[in-house]
Amino acid sequence: MRVTRVYTPDLLAPDSTVVLSAMPSSHLIKVMRLRSGAKAVLFNGDGAESGFFLDQQATLTLEIGLHSPDGRAPVVLVGIVRADGTPVYGVTTDIDKIEPARVLNHEFHISMHYPELPLLPGVYALRVHALDPEGVRLFDTVTRDFTVRGESREFGLVRIAHHWQLPAKRALAYTEIE
Repeated sequence: MRVTRVYTPDLLAPDSTVVLSAMPSSHLIKVMRLRSGAKAVLFNGDGAESGFFLDQQATLTLEIGLHSPDGRAPVVLVGIVRADGTPVYGVTTDIDKIEPARVLNHEFHISMHYPELPLLPGVYALRVHALDPEGVRLFDTVTRDFTVRGESREFGLVRIAHHWQLPAKRALAYTEIE
């Protein structure tokens, strides 16, 4: 899946609105032929890119395309970190014993699917790393910031499934200990 990137000199901050000037918006519509609702990534040249928003327990699917100069299947590492850099989760294709599929001579593709991502509300970064086939040398990293929205007041990084249980009525009778 090809991602259209659009330069803007504006500051890119969560929950902000960016209005594109006539030139980039005209280029997107007339040259790139993007339609209403098409996805694009904004960047400002300072290393900042527009992020995305997820609701709590949302499903997240990553479509990852890779180029391998020597034609061997690369290892992919996907990690999620909190905004302060605290690691939340990471996994590689070799840990899960799967290789990206070859789509052309030196091009590979793989998808990763997180059903019901258990992150608590907050700001995170999604990092996708392309490594050599041995999983040792890092060749490229793509980072996308994202915000998880929700009403939760729980603490920590993830929501762990749980339930509270009251004792049975007969267990409520206490005896005195002498």
